[in-house]
Amino acid sequence: MTSKKNMFHIDSMNLGRFLHKRTRLRVPAPAMPVIAAFALALAGALILIPTIAHAAQSGVDYPGGVSPDTAIVRQIIEFSVHVQNVGNETIEDVWLDLGIYDPSDAKVEGTHTDYVDPETQSLGLIYWYGQGSSLPPGTILQYSAGYCLGQSATGVSYSPGNYRLRYRAWKGQPGSLGAEPLGDLREDPLVISPISTPNLSIPILMYHRIGDIAPDEYWVLRDEFESQMKTLVAYGYQPVLTEDIYNYNYHGGALPAKPVVITFDDGYENVYTHAYPVMLQEGLFGEVYIVTSVTESSPSVRRFSSLFTGIKGQWNPHLTWPEIIEMAEGGMVFGSHTRTHRDLTTLSDEELESELLGSQQDLYSQAGIETTSFSYPYGAADDDVKVHQLLARYGYSTAVSAWDGLCQTQNADPLDLKRVRVYGPHPAADPGSNGVSVNYDPTHPGDFFMRKLDPSFHLPDIAIESVEFLDSAGNSRGNNTFKEGETVTVRVLARNDGQGANVILSLSLDNDGGLEPVVYDSHQINPPQDIRRYFPTTITDSPVAFDFHWQIPAGATEGAYDCMVEFRDEAHVLGYALSGWVEDIFTVCRSIHLLGPLDGSNLQTPVTFSWTAGCNNRFVVDFSFDPTFASTLRSTRVLTTSSFSVPASTWNRIPKNKIIYWRVRGADAAVSPVRIETSRETWWFVRY
Repeated sequence: MTSKKNMFHIDSMNLGRFLHKRTRLRVPAPAMPVIAAFALALAGALILIPTIAHAAQSGVDYPGGVSPDTAIVRQIIEFSVHVQNVGNETIEDVWLDLGIYDPSDAKVEGTHTDYVDPETQSLGLIYWYGQGSSLPPGTILQYSAGYCLGQSATGVSYSPGNYRLRYRAWKGQPGSLGAEPLGDLREDPLVISPISTPNLSIPILMYHRIGDIAPDEYWVLRDEFESQMKTLVAYGYQPVLTEDIYNYNYHGGALPAKPVVITFDDGYENVYTHAYPVMLQEGLFGEVYIVTSVTESSPSVRRFSSLFTGIKGQWNPHLTWPEIIEMAEGGMVFGSHTRTHRDLTTLSDEELESELLGSQQDLYSQAGIETTSFSYPYGAADDDVKVHQLLARYGYSTAVSAWDGLCQTQNADPLDLKRVRVYGPHPAADPGSNGVSVNYDPTHPGDFFMRKLDPSFHLPDIAIESVEFLDSAGNSRGNNTFKEGETVTVRVLARNDGQGANVILSLSLDNDGGLEPVVYDSHQINPPQDIRRYFPTTITDSPVAFDFHWQIPAGATEGAYDCMVEFRDEAHVLGYALSGWVEDIFTVCRSIHLLGPLDGSNLQTPVTFSWTAGCNNRFVVDFSFDPTFASTLRSTRVLTTSSFSVPASTWNRIPKNKIIYWRVRGADAAVSPVRIETSRETWWFVRY
């Protein structure tokens, strides 16, 4: 009989491979030195400290161990066991049974089979490559299974502690009649440690479609998307990948102080045409999850998704492989969203393999992209243990779910990472909402973009109570009518019922229905004329006044003017209170110009005085013997025409050879005194 010592073989195996490959374009490159050193060190340790040999049964041995000696809570690991036939006959239907036992020696997980485990009378949930295989004499079978420690099949989460791995080969189905154990029952340690890195709250943003219109909640307007990206940059957020979160937890990787992951599901063309240019402009990158069966090689054969038909009968075009390659070269990263976007909970094992492994193969064969990142169609199966383990088997290290919330790194299941859902307007479900926005709406506080990134974001609650228009003396005018050259004080009265914050108040004025350019924009003038100040919480009943002073330029267009005021954050990317355009808020008129009679005329008969009317239609003519009109002032009744004929009876009472001064005032009412400004000229004549 051959001794056990002579039959024992040690293979250098990739035991406990930590899956953390980055999605990338396939390019020739040496293996990662840190990973290689780790694998060699682990294999060397197994060679130096071999398991004690035992007598073989049925001619089967297990060269080497089963798993790494250590793991970290929620880590994805790979179990790899070699079974060697050291006998002289072929062994049919060889299976491997493995169990994970917790520190109390209770079985937590076990090998997947359709039969009951003979030892525990329970079904297991570790899926192997190579089950039920034929094992000829002298050959070795490798049983390997990816596994995620994030979730227990029995509903018990893994905690730090000293676990045991017990495994044995079987001939015939475990649990069936006639099943026989092969070789010894072997046991190896598995020490599970806690995640030692500090916890970070990371927003993983979930987008679908970016467009110029938003037919439903899965669309985000391009302008809004651009504002959101500018906000990320302004507030110091730096883009990372889901792989970086995994490496941070398990491989000593670093993360910035304010990380953010930007993801897009389904792989629509508008990611290329609308989102990608904005992200390039802002120096950002993100992850796009591709449905590979609807991704074609050319725009001429571009597929239009039948998965989500959208609004108004317009189906959504998908990306092409050349567009994916271009974006990958520009820094975007691509993951799998399966081949056909089916609900994974409804599929057979063969169908799951096609969706999970097949989509990986498509990305590599069509675009040279290796991926370890996944997104669940419809969010289904994101908590399915079987799907988790199949993902781990196929080399996925991270998967994103549809659960809404921030990713907490210490508690994150790498195959069930929460995301922050960024949606557009949803008129059917919530007619009053504009969707997630950088502009705060107190009626929909949960839609504020910054609160989704950071629930503790310092947020004022500003309400614009009124806007007043005052003349240089600080008085309001009945018709809000001003003339060129005058300085108008625009007074904004507002409250802050939230937290105190540094704000920028901007003023825009226009008179052409919103066409560009506007007449005045305090933010666009160089240097800006915005009001910048700290706006504390309002603690009295009186609102706070903010004053702009605008001088109406010479030659200003006559007519009604519109006004818009905006309270924004000090980076001018967030909107705290936006009035929108308020139409016909005040009027600009020409100055009243005198037309006749000519200045200095000698007049013998009653005359008609005339003037340009401006935009007023009510006037008063003043007469005086004093050029300052300080005394002896006589005024006509309120007139509704731009001329006045002096009655003969009035003319006859004017002394001859006397200088008479006259002017015209616009009137706002048929009452005295009339407070509208007078004409620019004061003319005189002599009754000859």
